[in-house]
Amino acid sequence: MDPRPGERRPCYPRIVRGSSDVDTDADVDSDVDADAVIEGPAEQYPYVSLATGDLDADGNDDLLIGAYGASAAVSIVLGPVYGNLSTGDARGDGDGDALLVGAEDSNAGSSVTAGDLDGDGVDDVLVGACRLGGGSAPDSGAARLVLGPVLGTRDLTAADATLTVASAYAYLGEQLATGDLDGDGALDVVATWWWEGENDSGAAETHIFHGGTP
Repeated sequence: MDPRPGERRPCYPRIVRGSSDVDTDADVDSDVDADAVIEGPAEQYPYVSLATGDLDADGNDDLLIGAYGASAAVSIVLGPVYGNLSTGDARGDGDGDALLVGAEDSNAGSSVTAGDLDGDGVDDVLVGACRLGGGSAPDSGAARLVLGPVLGTRDLTAADATLTVASAYAYLGEQLATGDLDGDGALDVVATWWWEGENDSGAAETHIFHGGTP
């Protein structure tokens, strides 16, 4: 499932730091006006998803970069983030400080979000792999949970928890989000998937999974 068909061109995150005197006329297409630029090869379809969170509990937000093409991985750059960096091969050859690697062709990194889902004070990572699946349920998709702190290289097939569906072409993990939607102080998980969705037909549904103790 490719939301951006056609020629693959590199897409680079550019960071413009906030302050009371932010230049509202800054050209985000220009590296000159950015405080940091993170590059990656076009064939990996990098940066289809972005998120921030404090994954190493040092008080600084870190940057998560989902590259779901040839990589099927999420690169993590620990904050503070400055200067020009490269994810290189998002499966291990670059400036990333940590790496979450999914199964090839799973589109791991199609979405990514971070938050403290287990209530231990350290942010966790939820990674969408919208084309994971096979057999009678191709492209059913999945969401992989990796509990923080997140350091080094982690194999998403050994994630701490996995959300799946049994329907083919559901593409679970294409869109994920977290937030305290019921006001109980615990983060909840929001996930979308399709039903009977071969050739992108069928109905899309959004499901909410409440966190905390029932």
